[in-house]
Amino acid sequence: MSSIKLIFVVLLSFPIISQGTVVQYIGSWNNTTFGSTGPASLTIDTNTGDPLIWSYQADLDGLVFGFMDPPPITILGPSPLVPPPVNIPISDPFFGVGSLDYSAGLLALEMTPLPGSPAAPFIQTSILTGPFVPGDTSYLFDYIIWFTGANPVAGVDNQIEGVDYALGNIELTIVPVPGGVLLMLTAISFLFVRKNLI
Repeated sequence: MSSIKLIFVVLLSFPIISQGTVVQYIGSWNNTTFGSTGPASLTIDTNTGDPLIWSYQADLDGLVFGFMDPPPITILGPSPLVPPPVNIPISDPFFGVGSLDYSAGLLALEMTPLPGSPAAPFIQTSILTGPFVPGDTSYLFDYIIWFTGANPVAGVDNQIEGVDYALGNIELTIVPVPGGVLLMLTAISFLFVRKNLI
């Protein structure tokens, strides 16, 4: 009976074991208001030398905000060992300054473009929200981008989609684990089971 339990433990912990210290997600960002889209990825690296801190690198490719393909943004944030709520200040040359708030499995990121950002004349604020639990196999974040009065199509307090703001989402799915790793873990679990049977 203990052998069967061990097999289940190995299989349930498979994603954590097989990914090692780096987990990668791929997907796309979609501006549903204007119909633009592009690839997106998220890399979570647990190997920072501090069990309480993980590295989260997000990369949006394509014409983000209709301007350019920005470089990846890396955030050093808490691991699941840190109890929420958590607030992390962020500064990035393209997306601007803001903060990431994480509480009760929900993530909220709000950024205001810096004056030097190409988005600064037209983007007032970008807000991203959604459920986030490290280790989930997929994520879906919604975002809203508020335009400034400097945007030639922006209205004045009209709050009309496509004029004052744009909506979108980011969809990410974990990168599948290679079959060879699964085979290796199956062999390891078999050795543990065999040892318990002897």
